[in-house]
Amino acid sequence: MEEIDLKSLFNLIWKKKIAIICITILGALIAVGYNLYFTVPKYKSTTTFLLTQSADEQNVSNTITTTDITLNSKLLNNYTELIKSDSVLNEVLKRLEIVYNTQELKKNISIVSKSDTFIVLSVEFPQKEKAPLIANTIVEVFNEKVKEIYNMENVHVMDLAVEANKPSNINPIKYSIIGAGIGFIISIMIVLIFNCFDDSVKDENDIERQLGLKTLAKISKQQKIKKIEWNPKADYIEGIKALRTNLQFVKRGKDIKTVAITSTCPGEGKSWIASNLALAFAKADYNVCVVDTDMRKGTIHNKFGISQTPGLSNLIISDDDVEDFKMLYNKYIKSTKINNISVISCGNYSTDSSELLISNKVKKLIYVLKQYFDIIIFDTAPSTLLTDAIILSRLVDTNIIVTEYGKTKFKELKNVKDLINSVEGDLAGVVINKIDDNKRKDYYYGETKKVKKRRH
Repeated sequence: MEEIDLKSLFNLIWKKKIAIICITILGALIAVGYNLYFTVPKYKSTTTFLLTQSADEQNVSNTITTTDITLNSKLLNNYTELIKSDSVLNEVLKRLEIVYNTQELKKNISIVSKSDTFIVLSVEFPQKEKAPLIANTIVEVFNEKVKEIYNMENVHVMDLAVEANKPSNINPIKYSIIGAGIGFIISIMIVLIFNCFDDSVKDENDIERQLGLKTLAKISKQQKIKKIEWNPKADYIEGIKALRTNLQFVKRGKDIKTVAITSTCPGEGKSWIASNLALAFAKADYNVCVVDTDMRKGTIHNKFGISQTPGLSNLIISDDDVEDFKMLYNKYIKSTKINNISVISCGNYSTDSSELLISNKVKKLIYVLKQYFDIIIFDTAPSTLLTDAIILSRLVDTNIIVTEYGKTKFKELKNVKDLINSVEGDLAGVVINKIDDNKRKDYYYGETKKVKKRRH
């Protein structure tokens, strides 16, 4: 399980790589810009000194004993605090006649102990000529304080501070690396936060775990195709075949002849799925009828290249006998250029489609069509916007909900599921449509051949 989570995390980050790279570069540019144009230059001067036991004035000796080192080592922490004390720093500023905040100066002083006796003192200051003066004067005043407090003279300067040639805090390369690192971390956090609040459909396991629905097929994005045609080399064909097969076996022991295909919102590709599913059944020698029940914005007639009228809406409001199949076939059921596929188009667009579908004629039509066709596929309106599909869902053998990868929300999908269940409609499962190209390899059996990118 952990392996899958890590893989999903990597895929998520990889999918957003362009945004992550842009934010990382932006972070580097902001950091460099701040460093070059908003940072007050400071110059760093360093002095080093040694702590030893002073020789007696009457008996001068240059030898540093172990006792000297041990003593200075114990005093080292006290000395460090003394160097940065207000009494020392105030005296330094007074002697040099520099007006400067003592607390600010304290922040710009660093003390590093190379050993128990070897001390490196660094001072950063905006004026480069004063930085070495401050560093050397600090050591001088510090030495005086040591004599006064400890009655010792054990501070021996090794290297005096000198004037720096360039600012120590202006370093574009360093700041660009820091800015890029911060930008990268922020971009990753943004991606993860957005993903936490992303309620869109992406994974079939999540659909089954959260909603108890099976995923019947997963289809990659395709280019917009006005007319339907069977192309065995197309990358989506395996997904359509999988849908056909799963639909036949998902309800074992039940003869499925009528299928309603709906979606949560417009644009998720339900009509495209319905048309290609019809084509898949036709290729398997099924006699198929596609009925466009989206009487508000039906598009099936465009996909199969037939006239929009007369169609379903015209049939329902007419006085024609819906049980007269010969009349239906001659007037409303249109043949297509594809063998084994007939279509009942939506007819004239109507804003009262829900009222039309409640008509008893629809029940009779379904009964009659089942006598003459092996399978009838109903392309319905989106279920979250209209009740059309819900009305029809209880009249057919089973229903399929088409979702769009990364767009359809789980909340909307659950709502459609609950609506279908509320009228005791049968629900076969869902189709995940328009999957990203880089996800395609996860969704097709043995698919290794590269294909051209398409959109629809």
